[in-house]
This record gives sequence, structure tokens and C-alpha cells, in this order.
Amino acid sequence: HKIIIMKRLLSVFLFLSFFFNIQAVLVYSQSAVVTEAVASSESLAEILSNFEDVVSCSPVEKGEFAEKWEVTVRQPLDYENPEAGSFGQRFIVCHRGTDRPTVIVTEGYCASYALRPGYLDEIARHCGANVVVVEHRYFEKSTPSPREWKYLTVANAMNDLHRIRTLMGEVYPG
Repeated sequence: HKIIIMKRLLSVFLFLSFFFNIQAVLVYSQSAVVTEAVASSESLAEILSNFEDVVSCSPVEKGEFAEKWEVTVRQPLDYENPEAGSFGQRFIVCHRGTDRPTVIVTEGYCASYALRPGYLDEIARHCGANVVVVEHRYFEKSTPSPREWKYLTVANAMNDLHRIRTLMGEVYPG
């Protein structure tokens, strides 16, 4: 039931973000349980780079965060037809610690603004949170090639966010 509710909430956030150009922000808090990957001595970059569908993980100027990474993950073009191919979707990880709450920011446009050293989401500022800024498919660096618009659907975008949330849940359990 939790997954169904999460997917429904994500679809509402995506609708708002896509059609009303409103920033949708999801916040989840940390549990006391830490995954094996995080409990080990691996760095955040090593953990992210070792995930199966992570294509690249590059450091960026961190500003007031402990670490900051530009990550590209391979996503299916069409979740109902995996044979359609894949594309790279970019997200930015602004890391303070695995014991901190995490804010997932979804934008209707690009995520380049989060690369600025001074970037800090307002909610994250108030709760000392990690920030994961997800760039939607078909925007800036998250654009498939060739551009087949039939794959730009709310269902596919919702599944992109779910996959990134699941992936980041391995680093930030909660």
C-alpha cells in the first residue's frame, strides 16, 4: 500500500510541476536503520558509482554541503516497453549526512541551478537536510536522443522519480 500511495503522490506532484510550473518538493526523514552500503567505509561517490544503473557520478563545488555530486542514471524510455531503449537522467545530490532528513526537489525544467555552490533549498536550510534535485526527462541533460515525444508521459516521469527515490533510499534510508 505504501508504494501505491507514494506513486499517487508522485503523480500529483508531477502534475503540478509539469502543468503549473510549481516546484514539487518531497521530504522524507531518516530512520535509525542504516543500510549496509552506508554503514561501510565507502565514500558517497563509491556508493553512488556502484549502483547498477548509475552511468556517471562527478563532484561539483559543494558550497555548505559536505559533498555534492552530479549523477546520471540510466532510465527506460518507456516503462511499459523496455525494448524502446534508455536515456541518461541527471540529478544532483547535495549531501550533509546519512543521519539527516532528505528533500527531493522535482523541477519542470533543468536542474543546473543546483550546481551553483551557493544553492540551498529553503526547506533543507531550515531542517539541515540533504537535497536531491531531479531533472525531468526531456529537459537539458536529461533529453533522450533521438527525441521521441511519445515517451514524455506523466506515467514515465513518475516512474523515473520512483526509481531515483528508491536508489537514493539505499543511501538515505527513511
